[in-house]
Amino acid sequence: MVVLMRNCLLLAVAVLPVAAASQEQQTLEALFSWSGNGRVFQYGIEQQEFLGMIEGVFYTRTAEGELDDAFMECTAKLQLNHATRATRANGNCVIVKSPDDSAFGEYSCEGEFGACHGTFTLTGGTGRFKGVTGGSEIQVRSPLRHLAASLTDAEELVISNGMMHFSALEYRLKGKGGK
Repeated sequence: MVVLMRNCLLLAVAVLPVAAASQEQQTLEALFSWSGNGRVFQYGIEQQEFLGMIEGVFYTRTAEGELDDAFMECTAKLQLNHATRATRANGNCVIVKSPDDSAFGEYSCEGEFGACHGTFTLTGGTGRFKGVTGGSEIQVRSPLRHLAASLTDAEELVISNGMMHFSALEYRLKGKGGK
């Protein structure tokens, strides 16, 4: 009986660091380099709205972390007010590391032309990202305001270069395979 209790205690001590490590929070600086397409709609005097999607690659600054070098795709709703130079945007995202491992998130930001500041929140996932939590402050940059200014209502717009910067993405995985 004493040997059984000692072996159980040794097993618990051996497994404890693995369980703690799987719950450990990571903080990384990251960049989502994207291109996008959608339609621009006039919704007021000097006001336009872009409805579409953006997609590209999600890179961490140090090439570390579970999410580095993953494919990312987001819906995008961006409003532009040309009179006040104000902008705001929001959308939902999926970060795909493999066919079985994806993280989901949502973003929103406000600002002036060329610099939309806000937040990104991880809302869950599949596979090893099941139950993932976390988020970051973000800055979204794109040439959309220049491209949209000359468009008429419901015209298609393709954006070749944009970026979403994650200043300190904090995330916690539930454990391997989401267990």
